[in-house]
Amino acid sequence: MGNKKIIYEGKDIILYMDNISSSKVVFSFTGYEGEPGKNLYGDGFIQKCGFSGVFFVSLQNHWWQTPELIKAINVANHHTKRHKIRVTYGQSMGGYGALLCARRLNSRAVVTAPQTTINPELASIGEIWLENIRRSPIIRDNVLDELVGIKSAAVIYDNKGASDVSHVKYVERRDRVVLYKIPYATHNIPAALNEMGLLSKAISGFFENENGFEERYFRRMIRENRGNSFTYLKRLGFFAQRSRNKWLYDYYKKCVVARILRKISEADFSYSRRANEIRFRVNSHVESFDERAQVFVSKGNDPQVVFRNVPENSASGILVFYSSSSSSGNLFYSRGSEERFSATDALNFKVEAGVNVVRFDTRREESGNARTIRFDPMSCEGFFSVLSISYNESNETGLVAI
Repeated sequence: MGNKKIIYEGKDIILYMDNISSSKVVFSFTGYEGEPGKNLYGDGFIQKCGFSGVFFVSLQNHWWQTPELIKAINVANHHTKRHKIRVTYGQSMGGYGALLCARRLNSRAVVTAPQTTINPELASIGEIWLENIRRSPIIRDNVLDELVGIKSAAVIYDNKGASDVSHVKYVERRDRVVLYKIPYATHNIPAALNEMGLLSKAISGFFENENGFEERYFRRMIRENRGNSFTYLKRLGFFAQRSRNKWLYDYYKKCVVARILRKISEADFSYSRRANEIRFRVNSHVESFDERAQVFVSKGNDPQVVFRNVPENSASGILVFYSSSSSSGNLFYSRGSEERFSATDALNFKVEAGVNVVRFDTRREESGNARTIRFDPMSCEGFFSVLSISYNESNETGLVAI
């Protein structure tokens, strides 16, 4: 946990503190997790914004329904007596905690897609969440009361997501609650903002500025950058495909492909072989988005493209591809008559959002050159396109991102 120290440790909650600032502090709250207790929400990011971090870490998915919460709040207040700028921060279940505790921590709140109640009669709550909530007795589900007298609460959410909207409606009439809408951003607002390139700018702006962003400026900022987010584009496509206007999805696809092709054309390089001349196959984690433009969608963390037409005497090559998302990629080499790939015979590389150029060497003295190459274009969901693959090239190359 680096230089952070534990300032409170109970059975349900543990508090870490990284006191890098004498005047500014963010109290962060963890969200729902498969393995509670392992992550400190916002760790690293909060410090980069110039704030001390006090990290409320839930050791169970209890939605902060524990008598330890008041003790933890008192300890946090004791350790931050001199910090004047105070913000609570969280996403989903963490957003619930941030809203529930902001007034008692003498703080403003900055939350993304928060739950605002754990009563399923008042707002939509997923069944898995309810299973966890029911494991603990309800001690204090009174966000509405806790918002009375709060300095301010900036709530960032997807106004096209019915579940999140139900939680926002529960608190929207409270004074000092300010809503910031990002349509089609899904429940995972931080991921969408990160893909837009706005996570640091937006969240740090809310941390620093008690009045948040002017609504018109925030909308323009999102509008100008939303096309960079696969999360946004995927969700927009979901709604377009189900529209009564049958032409809308085709129009959506044309717009997405046009944007991708424009991004590709902006890269200042040339490649020797068009994608439609390249023979390859893909696995079940890849689906075709636009056959003519050769744009594909990675559906998970294991997309695979296999090139079998590797020339017999190829010793090296250059692969050029477009990715909509920053992540990591791999090239695996199969050298025998049977197609076998191993992590011990592979090239790993960083993938940037944009056009990437990867130079590879297929030589291996003891087992010969590669007969088949498996290309993993990204380790997440996103759009990608193979632009060219050439062999025995000696051009000087690097990684190009646009």
